Amino acid sequence: MDLIHRKSRYHELIRQSGSTKSPLPSEIPSHSLQEEINYLITIIRPLYTQRLIQLNYAILTVPLVIILFIHSISHGIGLSFIYLILILCYFIAAQMTLKHKALSRLRSNPISEKNTNHQFLQKKLQYTWDNLMLKSNRLFWCIGFYLLFFPALLTYSFAQIMSGFIFGSEIVTLGLAYAISSGLWGYYFYPNITEVLSYQKKMNKLNQSLTSMIS
Repeated sequence: MDLIHRKSRYHELIRQSGSTKSPLPSEIPSHSLQEEINYLITIIRPLYTQRLIQLNYAILTVPLVIILFIHSISHGIGLSFIYLILILCYFIAAQMTLKHKALSRLRSNPISEKNTNHQFLQKKLQYTWDNLMLKSNRLFWCIGFYLLFFPALLTYSFAQIMSGFIFGSEIVTLGLAYAISSGLWGYYFYPNITEVLSYQKKMNKLNQSLTSMIS
């Protein structure tokens, strides 16, 4: 109900401007921008939480590590063992990047939510943007993990079940797995990507409106 009230309040402020058209950025009052930013914060907050992303990682990582470990033991050190190392490196890189994004969000956290002056709104918008970037990076790192490592799960699971690779080639099997995986996960994650991009576009418009008010 609170989200509906905020959204209806914003459109009410637009109607009160005396025009059926959306007002120019310089005509949007500070309190309407405040409500729009609060509305975005409320929507973005539950997106791609750390627990949800960790669960998605675990769904792929657990069976993948098991099958790679089994294949490495039964066939010796090869690509399957290299994949184990790459998984570790991927998690380290993702953790370092997300930690940096989390620190950026912490530094931009506004002190008060009652102030509506332009400087405060800039800080609040920056905080919202940093929060969105943290969520976006969590999502994109997770998507990258599936695109890179799901084919390995397909390939080495097939090799263990069928006691060999397609055409007897590990590279050919991996290539086919990557072709299948890229289409599958690209289609699956497309709504999530468009959702994030739409919020980024909305925030860019809010930033332009705020900049116009200040200048």
